[in-house]
Amino acid sequence: MRHTEATKSEAEFLYIVKHKQPVEISKITGVPLSTVQDWIRKNGWDKYGRIRLVTPWKVANDIMAHIELINKKARDENRTLDNGEVDRIIKLVKASKQIYKPAEYASTAIDIVDRLSTFIKNRDADLYNRVTDLLLEFVQELTDKMKGA
Repeated sequence: MRHTEATKSEAEFLYIVKHKQPVEISKITGVPLSTVQDWIRKNGWDKYGRIRLVTPWKVANDIMAHIELINKKARDENRTLDNGEVDRIIKLVKASKQIYKPAEYASTAIDIVDRLSTFIKNRDADLYNRVTDLLLEFVQELTDKMKGA
């Protein structure tokens, strides 16, 4: 069965912006689960959905855990950090700053688009149907821009 472009756009929006799982999308849109999964795979929707999986806070936590391991090793050996360890910590802190800003910006923007779409949908369903594609396009452009940042 062929599905309309509007249905496919809705599924894409639900996946990328609303972070719905394929099973949920299938139930909401009435599209078979296998079709939703095919769309995700064939159209590369995952690359846009992943931006929120790697949040700045997760990156910061991973970096802090790595720094803590370096410090713990020195403490366990009852010594101060050597120059190599200090250099690694400095590099980790610099990396976290470079990663944090673009990821935070993109994650915040996607959250705002999500809230805006919910607001529009609750106020005017016709308008929501007309702007869904534009909001999705905005998220995709933003994600692409953040990858290049």
